[in-house]
Amino acid sequence: MTGVLLVAVQAGASLCDVSYVQTTDPGSYPSGGVAAIGVIDVENGLAVSGSIDVTGDGAFSGVYGLVAASGYTVNANSQFSYDDAVNIANPGGQFLGSNGGLLFMDAAGDQMNMWFNATAINYPFATPPNVDQPAGSYSLWGWQVGSGQNNDITQTYGTANLTLSAVPEPAAIIAGILVALPFGASTLRILRKRRSVQSLRH
Repeated sequence: MTGVLLVAVQAGASLCDVSYVQTTDPGSYPSGGVAAIGVIDVENGLAVSGSIDVTGDGAFSGVYGLVAASGYTVNANSQFSYDDAVNIANPGGQFLGSNGGLLFMDAAGDQMNMWFNATAINYPFATPPNVDQPAGSYSLWGWQVGSGQNNDITQTYGTANLTLSAVPEPAAIIAGILVALPFGASTLRILRKRRSVQSLRH
């Protein structure tokens, strides 16, 4: 029974690799060098779990885990909006929304928000103010616990990519389970023989 359950979970998984690279821009903070890589599990168009590892952002670099959303949500502290909607059918294009996106949080409660800019947007309330995010770019903004609303520690835009991770085929998983069992090949022959006998009885 355990082997059957393992196959079901593996076959239904939609694991995706996600990556982000900042485009150097003097209006963003920091001005360049921020990147992120991670893995998210997408089910029925929604990211349900995962994490990203942010680098190049000084003290705010590190691993952030996905915050699950139930529809469009606005975080009360950071004012980041997110919906965890992911379009896995368009990995090379716009796979996140402009009004929502993904929200990640580390152990201290600091947050990273990733979203897509369908149109060029200027953020006059940003710190520093008037940060321009060009159309067709992705944004990765960070917020630190205790910094207050709209006082973001990371304000960057850049490019992002989504790729489907390789998931073992069910047949390969079953073969691996049988090999791991004592006398795996013999067990397979016995099962085939039993099915043949049962088919003759009906």
